[in-house]
Amino acid sequence: MTITSARLTYSDADRRAHYDGGVTARGTGFEATSDEMDAYLLPRSQSSNSQSLNGPGRLDRMVAQGHVVVQQPGRHANSQTLVYTASDDKFVLTGGPPSIFDAERGKNYRGFVDFL
Repeated sequence: MTITSARLTYSDADRRAHYDGGVTARGTGFEATSDEMDAYLLPRSQSSNSQSLNGPGRLDRMVAQGHVVVQQPGRHANSQTLVYTASDDKFVLTGGPPSIFDAERGKNYRGFVDFL
C-alpha cells in the first residue's frame, strides 16, 4: 500500500503514522481519499522474521476521517469514517450517512457499509 499526503507524523512507540492535508491511499484494487488518516503497523514481534528493524512495517489497520471516498473497479463509496483491516482486507464505512454505488447492484444506504 502507498499513502501520500501533505504532512506525515510518525510515532514509533505507537507504531502509528498520522497523515493529513489531503490523503490518498492506494492498495491492490482500491484507492481511498480522505482529509486525514492514521495507519497502524503490526508490532515488530508480528512482522516477518526476515524483516530488518529498519525495514518497512506491515499494515495492521488504517482509520480515515473526513470526506472519505473509496474507489474500486465498478464501484465507489462515500462516508465520514473508514476503518480498513488488513488481515481480512475489509472496509467498514460509517458516518455521513455512508453510501455505496455498485454498477451491478445500484446505490445502498445503511448505518454502516461493509465494503469488501
